[in-house]
Amino acid sequence: MEIHIMKENSGFGLSKRLFKFHPERFYLLRDAVSWDAALGHLRACANDVQEGHRLMGVSEFMHHVALAENMAAVPTHEQGDFTMSRIANVFSEEFGEQANGLETLLASWQAEGKHLFDLSPISAMFAASTTKACHMPLAGLQFPFTDCYLHWGAHLKIPTGMPGRYIDGCYVRCEKNEEGGGRSFGFGFTSSFPSDDAWEERSLMGNVVMDAEGFFFCYSRDNGNSDETVNSFARGVMNCEGASRGVTQRWGNYVEAALAMAANCLYYLAWDGRDIEDTFDEKAPRRLVDQARSAKATEARRGASKLNALGFRVIKLCGRKLSQKIGMVSGSKEMPAHWRRGHLHIVRFGPRWSQKKVMWRDGLLVNKHKGEPTDRRLYLAEPVAA
Repeated sequence: MEIHIMKENSGFGLSKRLFKFHPERFYLLRDAVSWDAALGHLRACANDVQEGHRLMGVSEFMHHVALAENMAAVPTHEQGDFTMSRIANVFSEEFGEQANGLETLLASWQAEGKHLFDLSPISAMFAASTTKACHMPLAGLQFPFTDCYLHWGAHLKIPTGMPGRYIDGCYVRCEKNEEGGGRSFGFGFTSSFPSDDAWEERSLMGNVVMDAEGFFFCYSRDNGNSDETVNSFARGVMNCEGASRGVTQRWGNYVEAALAMAANCLYYLAWDGRDIEDTFDEKAPRRLVDQARSAKATEARRGASKLNALGFRVIKLCGRKLSQKIGMVSGSKEMPAHWRRGHLHIVRFGPRWSQKKVMWRDGLLVNKHKGEPTDRRLYLAEPVAA
């Protein structure tokens, strides 16, 4: 089996349009004959496809073959950047087997309906929110599906410690525990690629390593402890016995910000006033989008099939109307001038954030230096009587 073939450039112009969503990016980075050959081998060896993915990932199998046959996993000109130790790290326990973990979550996401929420139109609001999601109860998190992917965008610049790469979304999984009750849930965070990255010219294994290095997974069981917060969960992830030194050193400074953003997204999706619409990427051909929305079933199927062939999938776009109303600029982390209404705010304090109190915050004009708010109404609210 040839491991280090170069990726094909066919369709590059079309496929780059969906590069921002990791579920699409995953396959763009692995669009090569050797990947399909390895996947076919695993399917032939396993009675159950999902079991085959669980026992050995496709990329792990390719790495295993390269070692067994004393073959180079990447071409000669990449061996300076992708050393044997760097490649081995993404398959090792030291880094939590990122390559396999990423494949497992992607397979689970596919099996559970391919639900993709694009929250990038309003994610800057979450980043600027005065309500610190990291201090909110972990038990209060609600999950829209067993598996889904939340995309908030690289423009928020949540750091990864790698130049030009930012945590841009996460896979979320929640399921009921068969024994003992409660829930188990996990977050698999993904990272963007640098804007000038020549991924289409890189070898398959090189792209697998790059993708896996930007992945981090954390897992927890909901034990019914009402005092546990997203923040304490983040600390627990880094301090638990199962966290390796490599994982702690690599992600310890960033996991709290990433978990807080994921929690903010989930709180929005559980909000009664949420704005979600099933649509296609804004760059999809309008004629085909209209055809896919036709009242005639045959026409709708044809339109959807053509869009699928071009690489466009249905996404759940969140907050478009709100972002347009307040004048948010797409792809910017800066909030425009806007009114923030008065509200009650829960503040945690004391040892280990064990105490809490409710405080009133008056309404105010935010970012006044940026001009007049698009929505000129001033929200007035009175504190709730004790």
